[in-house]
Order: sequence, then C-alpha cells, then structure tokens
Amino acid sequence: VQEYQRVLDLSTAVHRVSYLQSGCRFVRESFLSAPRQALYIRYTSTREKGLSVRIRLDSQLRYTSTARVKEVWLQV
Repeated sequence: VQEYQRVLDLSTAVHRVSYLQSGCRFVRESFLSAPRQALYIRYTSTREKGLSVRIRLDSQLRYTSTARVKEVWLQV
C-alpha cells in the first residue's frame, strides 16, 4: 500500500480514505446524516471492475435490506 491518506473535511463532514495498491487507487468516502439517521459509504477505484466486495448489514432493530447493482441499502 502506498500514498495512504485519511482526511476529514470539516466543511462537508465527509471522511475520506485513499490509497494506491498495485497501480490502482482505492477511495472510501463516508458521512453520517443525523436528520435521515443514515450512514452513507461510497467505495471507488480507478481500475474498471477494480472492486469486488462482500457486504454484511445487520441491526438489532427490525430492518429491510435491498441490493441492486452498485447499491446496497439497509433501512431501519
């Protein structure tokens, strides 16, 4: 891993982690919305089809989950 960076933009409240691995840049951006009571996370890479992820969402509250291409939702 090279060029690892963690940044918190106080003007937008977005947390960003970025790093370079095997010539591909990976970025994770996230923020919390209090009014919507939601956590938003976006994963990107500079290589086409550079991301392969498995996501598990769970809550002690009753919830529904939805998955579509490029989107996963957990709603409580």
